[in-house]
Amino acid sequence: MEPGKLRHTVEIQETADVYSPTGVASVWSTIAKRKAMIKPTTADEFMEGDRTGSVAPRTLVMRYYSGKLTPAERLLFAGRTYEIQSVANVDERKRMMEVRCKEVTS
Repeated sequence: MEPGKLRHTVEIQETADVYSPTGVASVWSTIAKRKAMIKPTTADEFMEGDRTGSVAPRTLVMRYYSGKLTPAERLLFAGRTYEIQSVANVDERKRMMEVRCKEVTS
């Protein structure tokens, strides 16, 4: 992977419970920022998203992150929120990760 291709800054966020006199609320906080490459959506992925009526999935490639990165976390990129669907350690070498995700539309 050429470092110049990792030109997008992605925030990794996790949820935490905040206690107040009025009750408990879940808030998202940024735990890390990473440079990533956004892989283009393939025709099959685009058609699958169109068939299900959802936004086409995205694949982000970034350097290996040794912290927690599971479907319980989420990614922020360019003002959009992405729900993590899967995380793959490319070649099992702990150098690069592929994160499949879909945009959260509220």
